[in-house]
Amino acid sequence: MILSGSFDQLTDLAIFAFWLFYGMTTASVFVFRLREPNTPRPYRTWGYPVVPAIFVLVTIYLIVFTIKNAPLQSLLGLGIIAAGLPIYWYFARTAADRSAE
Repeated sequence: MILSGSFDQLTDLAIFAFWLFYGMTTASVFVFRLREPNTPRPYRTWGYPVVPAIFVLVTIYLIVFTIKNAPLQSLLGLGIIAAGLPIYWYFARTAADRSAE
């Protein structure tokens, strides 16, 4: 990635990916609360459900705004993230095969 462009471009790609994953992480709070409502929660989410919902909405706005203003860089960032999916699937499948033995 260092050879792909300037430092500014690299930080733009990284920040786009960070916000994408920050939003998905925060949204997972809602998913886990729906899937496992009776699980003990050693850590409470401050202001739940309002604060996480506002954060997710702002994150969606930032991502959409970034895609609108810099579509090529955004697609490149999404492509780099998607390029890691086959590697993830390989290792997830390998771990599942080991645990089934």
